[in-house]
Amino acid sequence: MAKHLTRQEIDGLWGEGGPYSQVQVIREIRILDDSISRVFHHVTANINPTTYKALNKRRGKIRDQEILACLAEAEFISPDEGYQWTAYGESSESPRDANRIARRVVDVVSRMHRLAMQELGTKSDGAEVDA
Repeated sequence: MAKHLTRQEIDGLWGEGGPYSQVQVIREIRILDDSISRVFHHVTANINPTTYKALNKRRGKIRDQEILACLAEAEFISPDEGYQWTAYGESSESPRDANRIARRVVDVVSRMHRLAMQELGTKSDGAEVDA
C-alpha cells in the first residue's frame, strides 16, 4: 500500500516522483607561491532530505554499515543541498582511487534510495501526494 506523501516530502526527494541524490568527485589543487604544492581528491554525496530523514527514522533496523556510516557522518547543508557526506578526501596524484570510491558511494546511495522507497511506500515511477 502506497503512503501518501506530503508536498514537503515530495519536494525533498528532488526527483520526478522518486529520490534523486548526487555523488561528486572533486579535484582540489593547492598552490604555494608559484607552483602546485598538493593535489587532493574528494568524494562527496548530497543526499536528498526525504531519503535521509526516512532512513534516519529507522536507523536501528538498518544493518548496512555503509548506509549507517552515511547517516552518522552526513551534515545538513540546506534544503537545496541536502545532507552532505564526505566519503573520501585524500592527497593523491591520481584520481583513480577517488573514482573507485565514487562508484562505491553511488552503490550506497542507490541502496539508500531503495530502502527509502520501501519505507515511504513509493516506487521510482511516481509517488502519491497529499494535497
